[in-house]
Amino acid sequence: SFADYAEKILGIERGKVKLLTNAQDYMIKQELDRLNNIVKTRNGDAELFIYYSGHGLPDINGETYLMPVNVSAANVQAAGISLNYFYGKLIENNPARVTVLLDACFSGAGRNEGLLAAKSARIKPQKTAINGNMIVISSSTDEQKSQFDEGLKHGVFTYYLLKYLKDTKGQINYGELSNSLSRDVPLYLLEHSKEPQNPQVLYSPVTSESWQSWKFIR
Repeated sequence: SFADYAEKILGIERGKVKLLTNAQDYMIKQELDRLNNIVKTRNGDAELFIYYSGHGLPDINGETYLMPVNVSAANVQAAGISLNYFYGKLIENNPARVTVLLDACFSGAGRNEGLLAAKSARIKPQKTAINGNMIVISSSTDEQKSQFDEGLKHGVFTYYLLKYLKDTKGQINYGELSNSLSRDVPLYLLEHSKEPQNPQVLYSPVTSESWQSWKFIR
């Protein structure tokens, strides 16, 4: 759905939208390398939008990982994509702007309890540093679930993200988007007697004074 919106709402050329579904670890790493080379070749004159919907998990030390489909809790350190690595690759060649939209949780629970079942105790995730010209809009806090809703047929965060993009035709700044997500996602879940979920924005010192005025379409 986000790939469709990137093209139809945000006006990104079809050839510049890359969709990975059921991605394995090597596929994600290959795509990060490709994006990195594009930014390098353009001498940083590039803007990246990254949308990820899926699982996340902390290791026994609390470091957080994205969980490709071929990775389990048993081999998270060996094959998971650590957020430190993921974010570092995105800004390695100093792109003009990077926006990461993350519909995932790192509490060990969420859409599928199978990941949590492989661990004997809930581990508190560590904070991951955000650097460069990057912001991360995340679907929940570190210790919450990111929930899917059968009625919406989406993760609740993704449903409202897509709704705001469609309603504003992409002309919404990130401050407005953050305020709307922070209001409507937890309100929907409260009204449907589900667990709390509070989207959050993570930003680097470089973007601390500017991110709220950023827009998808400039």
